Amino acid sequence: MQDTKAAGSSQPLSFQDSADVLMVCAQSANVAPWAVDPVTRDAWWSDHFYAMLGYERDGFAAHSLGFRALIHPDDLETAVRSMLELSEGRIEHYRTTFRLRRKDGNWNWYESTARMTEGPDGKPLICGGLKDVQCLKVAELERDESLARAEAARIASEASAEAAVAAKASVKVRENMLRLALTNGKQTAWSSCRETGQAWMMDEGYDLLGYSPDEFTPNADGWRSITHPDDLDASVGRINEAIAGRADSFESTHRFRHKDGTYHWYRVVGRILTSQDGVPTTRLAGTIANVDELKENEQRAALAREQAENARAQAIANEEMLRTSASCGGIGPWTVVPATGEAWMLDETYRLLGYEPGSFSPKASTLRALIHPYDLNEATSTIDAMLAGSLDVFDRHLRLRHGDGSYHWYKTVARRTTPATSDTATVVSGTITGIDDLKRKETELARAVEEAEDLRRQAQQSAEILRVSSVNSGVVPWFRIPDLDEFWFSENINQLLGYTGPDRVTLEKWVARIHPEDLPDVMKRIEAVENFETEVFHAEFRTQRFDGTWFWCRSVGQRIRRTATGQPDMICGSQYSIDELKQNEIRQMRAAEDLQKANARLRSVADNAPAGIYEYRRFADGSFQFPYSSARFNDLFGITEDQIREDPTTIFARVHPDDFGELEKSIIESQEKLMNWTHRFRAIHPERGLRWLSGSSSPMVMADGSIGWTGVLSDVTEDVERESALREAHETAEKMRIENERLALHDPLTNLPNRRYFDKTFEDRQLRAEESSDGDFCLLRIDLDKFKYINDTLGHDTGDAALCHVAGIIRDCIGPEDFAARIGGDEFSVILAAGRTEADAGALATKISGLLREPVQYGTRKLHLGASFGVAHTQDLVRHGRDIEFFADTALYKAKENGRNRVQVFTPALLKNVIEDRELSADLQDALGSNAFVPYFQPQVSARDGSLAGIETLLRWQHPRLGLLVPGRFIHLAEQMRILPQIDMIAFRTALEFLSDLEMEGLFVPKASFNISSGRMRDARIVEDARRHAAISRTQIVFELLESILVENESDEFKANIRAVRDLGIEIEVDDFGAGHASIISIMEIAPSALKIDRRLVQPISEHQKHLDVIKGVIKIAKSLGVSTTAEGVETAEQARLLTEAGCQTLQGYHFARPLSPHDLRALLIARKNDPDHGWQVPAREADTLRIA
Repeated sequence: MQDTKAAGSSQPLSFQDSADVLMVCAQSANVAPWAVDPVTRDAWWSDHFYAMLGYERDGFAAHSLGFRALIHPDDLETAVRSMLELSEGRIEHYRTTFRLRRKDGNWNWYESTARMTEGPDGKPLICGGLKDVQCLKVAELERDESLARAEAARIASEASAEAAVAAKASVKVRENMLRLALTNGKQTAWSSCRETGQAWMMDEGYDLLGYSPDEFTPNADGWRSITHPDDLDASVGRINEAIAGRADSFESTHRFRHKDGTYHWYRVVGRILTSQDGVPTTRLAGTIANVDELKENEQRAALAREQAENARAQAIANEEMLRTSASCGGIGPWTVVPATGEAWMLDETYRLLGYEPGSFSPKASTLRALIHPYDLNEATSTIDAMLAGSLDVFDRHLRLRHGDGSYHWYKTVARRTTPATSDTATVVSGTITGIDDLKRKETELARAVEEAEDLRRQAQQSAEILRVSSVNSGVVPWFRIPDLDEFWFSENINQLLGYTGPDRVTLEKWVARIHPEDLPDVMKRIEAVENFETEVFHAEFRTQRFDGTWFWCRSVGQRIRRTATGQPDMICGSQYSIDELKQNEIRQMRAAEDLQKANARLRSVADNAPAGIYEYRRFADGSFQFPYSSARFNDLFGITEDQIREDPTTIFARVHPDDFGELEKSIIESQEKLMNWTHRFRAIHPERGLRWLSGSSSPMVMADGSIGWTGVLSDVTEDVERESALREAHETAEKMRIENERLALHDPLTNLPNRRYFDKTFEDRQLRAEESSDGDFCLLRIDLDKFKYINDTLGHDTGDAALCHVAGIIRDCIGPEDFAARIGGDEFSVILAAGRTEADAGALATKISGLLREPVQYGTRKLHLGASFGVAHTQDLVRHGRDIEFFADTALYKAKENGRNRVQVFTPALLKNVIEDRELSADLQDALGSNAFVPYFQPQVSARDGSLAGIETLLRWQHPRLGLLVPGRFIHLAEQMRILPQIDMIAFRTALEFLSDLEMEGLFVPKASFNISSGRMRDARIVEDARRHAAISRTQIVFELLESILVENESDEFKANIRAVRDLGIEIEVDDFGAGHASIISIMEIAPSALKIDRRLVQPISEHQKHLDVIKGVIKIAKSLGVSTTAEGVETAEQARLLTEAGCQTLQGYHFARPLSPHDLRALLIARKNDPDHGWQVPAREADTLRIA
């Protein structure tokens, strides 16, 4: 292949570009790609796939079961069978047509095609596309109707007048069908008469354009008035050609203006109808069809073509850039096809080898002839291995012959490329790069290495001589090369430093052993030599041996310049010990310093001490003098030494008048008792004002009988101020400690004692009980009812106000010796005074409850509060201890269970129940991970024909010791443990998986109901859990909510979750209707699909007409709301008959079947499938070992 041909080729689009173009083309053709793993059944749906069905992305599960749930039941078997045949390899191509349920609930026709291929990971993958064929199906219907109409016309011509009338009615039916087909395809028919101006159009046409018949006339003027100005001439021209007889029909695509002012694309097709009854008229008739979607697809396709053309242009530019880069870099590309031996080279490759482009045929054999004989054998074996496919990469240096006969070195790199498809040949592609300069430099480098080795041997001999000399003399040679950051010591550095390790002392270790005081100077001197500030290095410093002792060293060196030889400069020197010399110098210096210090010590102490030094002498006659005073002493009083000698009384004149008496008294006492004098007093300094002074001295009797004191006097003003501040701080801290202790023991919101204070009071009562043997103790626990509802709906500010109100009531109601505390959240406790009984606690609870029931005005709202009370009393607090709290809590929980807003006293029977619940709670936690929860199903029967209308899913717990437990035994524990959502999801998932298994066996359950609490509906996770599991089965899922839920009082989260669940296709039913107090507003806001009539209304209908009348009223309300009804608790045939006659659509109860295990439900469904007349009795089987507790 010539180089000129290669230059015209274009680089293919990248994988991502190709994928984008294919995706646009698929969308333009209205084909939605999809893929399914045949093993795991995991699926991928394109965004267009979801949009084609009217869903948002991830609107249904990415699994084949999620898609299967959308297929029309009549088409499901054929679709599943065809996909199974493709998965098993019995067919190569899958094509089937079926109906799918869109998100709006309508059924549309789609065609799906697929084939088995290999995924990116090499595993099988089914890939296909989905296409909307609704219009095609409508067209088929039109064709069939046209054929039928023709056949009817033929029969009509041969039949009687009566048959003609029947044919006319048939035509009317077909006309209606045609009208429906046109409407579904966004088409409408029209006609107009040019001469008379009469015009007609289907009503659906007016709806399509948004006009009413009196707003738009479909004649020439009317069409012209709504045609886009840019399209008017072309469309009118085509119609005129048909009118003039130059065309049999006309067709035009242009824009019409809707009533809302927007323009939309329409395809107008029509023809000229011949005159009738001899009246010459020009009547036009045809259809208009909305083609907005087609125009959008054409625009997408045009954009895709533009992007593909841009990619092709970019590929050509990239190829030219690659060619230019290779030419400039001395790189020659080439390619060989192993199967044919054909090869290809750029013109630059020929020139790189010294040949003119095209001077020889670039075949594999021709290229092999250019290899040097010395390189041929090894290169040939490697090349043959690559061409044969046993080697993928080739990378060698070899010599190739130039056009002038000389050989040159080249680096040859190649890679074998195997195509992804069988219709493309395997190729070996590579490049050659001239490396003559590299080979020449390698030769020069080898020669230089050899010369360096000779020099190294010579240097090694010299170094050995130097080493022996230095070891014997105690001198350590060293050198440093700054440019290379190298440093070297001879081996006797270890001996100098006393290092006995196996390795030599490094630079880091040497630096680390220099005395910290000397290190900066040493480093500064080294840097001076390295920075060319000096040529000579000289330093004396202390070094620490490895045994911890210090000694003095001297290190000297000099820079040696080696630039003439092309080598970096080095600093060479030596290091040796000068410790003995330095020690002598140090001893001399220390002796001189000691002498100087001894002479100046006394003077320094006196002049520089912070305290003033003085000598005071007092004589027998009461006179006194100061023989000596230091400068600091004089400064403390603001007096000079001369003033003191002239008049010693000036010292005491500076003393504060209020302190002078005590000062003189202390001096006399020290004089009389000859005891040490210590005193603190105030003095008035002439400049500094009032100062606190503190003095101390020792008295002694002098030779003349006088008493002399020698001592010190200090300014302690700051100490006094600091002491004063400390006293104030201590007083403040003590106040804060008292307040903090109060805060630590009190609730900041209600100002009641807190849990800590409660525990302390409880422990004090226990201690008194142990000391006095009087263990009487009564505890009242209080917990507000539905307080969380106040916080959630009215806000935490309202909740805080309610807590403060409750605390005030409790504080007002208790006795002076009773102790009340808020122990957390909305829970309070009262420890009654000693001697008070359960009756006293009950009376206190009743009083508090009565005050709580009175409405409280908070802002614009009235709060209605209530509380539950638990009472526990013991005569032996020492024995029961903290268990008394547990007893009170148990009674409180029992009050909650019994309906709240009541008082419950603890009894031994309650303790037994609590112990059982404790054991059951531990088992319940273990059951979460052991598949112990089993779904049971109670059939719901159609009152009309007795068929299966659905099932209600009921939870059972297979307890390892107690057998099968109904929810009443453990649900309240699950709520307390906050694991009810987990149990709900286990039951939800397990039931749906079982129903999916039934579908695979051909057993379909139309509807499955699940009981959902209001708390669960407030949980944001319920929507995600429902979305994740809802697609497991095609069965219609229903959530049953208790009638007692008041939607208008529920949170926004609750209402949002209701809407989100309904958007997932899950229906809502109101359970136990008639037992609660839901308003019609609540029912309408929930918008349920059915009302389930409570069993307590159903039970008496056979004996009491009023109950039947009430049920009839419920059914009437349900009908007015557009919802169905289900009666629960139907136990007799008479009840079933009365309910059916009353209009109830669905029946549920023991009359038909008790709750069934999965095994029994499967058996029942199989029996009814095989025998439609089979009743609701479960077929006989082995004895059930499950025991219901």
